[in-house]
Amino acid sequence: MMTARKQQTTWHSVSETLRDAIPYLHMGWQFLATILLFVAVGWAIDSWLGTSPWLLIIFSLLGSAAGLYYMIHASNQMAASAKKRKSTSSGNNH
Repeated sequence: MMTARKQQTTWHSVSETLRDAIPYLHMGWQFLATILLFVAVGWAIDSWLGTSPWLLIIFSLLGSAAGLYYMIHASNQMAASAKKRKSTSSGNNH
């Protein structure tokens, strides 16, 4: 049987892990949503103009590029934020 203190430590660990994972989960969903949005736009324009599948392919590639750009941009921001946080916390210890 788990003691109350051990259970509290376990839940704290789980919540800490989830808090750390949320930005990465957000990036993944944002990447997927960007691609799906561009695919939907490409499909709609293809249907309207009767140019299937060319615009679908082009917009799929554009969506992938846009999603990748966002992921790189967001990960660079997260790295800079973590570096700043690390330097601030290590500066407080002196």
